[in-house]
Amino acid sequence: AHLPGNASYTPSAWILDCENGSPGAAFTSCDYDVIVSELNYNSSDMNNSDDWVELKNISGQDLNIGGWRLRDEGGNTYQIPDGTMLNEDAYLVLVRNEVDFSDVHPVIQNTVGPMNVALSNSGDQIKLYDASNTLIQSFEYSPNAPWPFEAAGIGKTLEFDLTSESACNALSWFAGCPNGSPGRAYDPTC
Repeated sequence: AHLPGNASYTPSAWILDCENGSPGAAFTSCDYDVIVSELNYNSSDMNNSDDWVELKNISGQDLNIGGWRLRDEGGNTYQIPDGTMLNEDAYLVLVRNEVDFSDVHPVIQNTVGPMNVALSNSGDQIKLYDASNTLIQSFEYSPNAPWPFEAAGIGKTLEFDLTSESACNALSWFAGCPNGSPGRAYDPTC
């Protein structure tokens, strides 16, 4: 967290800072290359695609994300296969169960898996590390308010508001489309 200059020490005066902070320097906007842009942690019973996490390249260039790792609160880790390229503005979906995922999303091909990270229905931490083990992004989601309840088994996903800078803030996330929009940009008309 970061306390803006000349602010009081009340809790509302603090803002969430970037991963790894800005020690010894003034706060600047977060500058991530890849973000978690959507996740499905509790599918509906009718359309169970199992857990999946969508990454988006926002760097402005093509990136090799082979060797990057996704980790949950329990320490379960999935390593993205070596040589995996994520083009500029492209998406990649990390899926827990490839068969269940393709049953619900048969046309989505930009996937890797199976990931051994199981996203807890009662909330979990998500941490994304690059190949040099630098923490890129982390946050903790919950099925409880102010997090969107529609993502907790009702059939929608958690979708990150791309205009936001903090994945740690529940208000930066909203309920996505029914069954989500994995591997592509969110379309408000679903």
